[in-house]
This record gives sequence, structure tokens and C-alpha cells, in this order.
Amino acid sequence: MPREITQSEVIDAEITRSHAPSAADEQATESLFVFSVEGSWIAVRASHVERVLEQGACSSIPGAPAHVLGVIADGDQVLPVMDLATLCALPARRAPADFGRIVVVSDGPLVVGVRAEAAAGVLEVEAANVRSPTVSSTGALAAFVDGEVDSPWGLCAIINLPILFEAARVR
Repeated sequence: MPREITQSEVIDAEITRSHAPSAADEQATESLFVFSVEGSWIAVRASHVERVLEQGACSSIPGAPAHVLGVIADGDQVLPVMDLATLCALPARRAPADFGRIVVVSDGPLVVGVRAEAAAGVLEVEAANVRSPTVSSTGALAAFVDGEVDSPWGLCAIINLPILFEAARVR
């Protein structure tokens, strides 16, 4: 069973704010959770992230689409694990064993694990710094990108999770 990363552990990097947020700061900022997939930095709204797990063995599902790696036991539930790289046809840069994290994300009742190389953590960004996709506007990933933002790790594509979930849904 995958081991949950606790808050006291550093995931891969930590972003801290140097001042207490004012009401104006909170209205002008957005919390994003940043992780990498095949060398691309991906961000989702932090409110969609439930936890980060160390990747354990997935049980495969016969006949599942290629982007569904399988399922894992997570406490009292079974989570499907999705490979964003396969779904978006990102060029493979690492062996599957190099993916050391599963980012557990949710949208309403849907809860899914997303395979990631690294989980950088929460990034607070000013809403004015989120721009329309340019670099991330090509390839299959473009269908899910709401915007882009610069981060300490590089350019991050901000994913629209509900649209991603709809496209990844097994019918």
C-alpha cells in the first residue's frame, strides 16, 4: 500500500510566504499545486489536491485504456491511477519506475490518482501573473490548459481538472 506523505515531510520543494496575507492579497492570489510529468510542470488548483502518495504498485485493469495505469488501495478506498503523459501524448523522458508520486486529485465525487515524477508543492501566484496559454497551447495537453504561470521550477501549465476528468473518463 502506498505511504502517504505527511505535512511534516518536505515533498520535493517548499514555497513559503514571507508575510501574513491581507484580504487584498487573498483576493488577488491563487493557490496552485505544482507537479511534474515527463519534464513538464503541471499545476492544478490546490483545492483539488487531497494528498500526495509515494507511488506503489498499481493493480492493472484488463481492457482499460492506456492512460489508466490501474488501481491502488488508499485507506478504505480504491483509487484509479491515471497517466497524464499517455493521455496527452507527452514524449517519454523517463522510465515508468522514475515516477515516484501519485497526486490524489478530486472534482466533486470523482477522486483519481495522477502519476507524477515529482510534487513540488503549493505555489501562491498573483492572479495577474496567470496568462493565457502560449507554450502549452500545442499538442493534446492544450485541450486541458486554462493558463500558464512562471514558477521557481519553470513554466507551469494550469490544468482544468473537470475538463481533464471528462476526457479521461472510461466509457
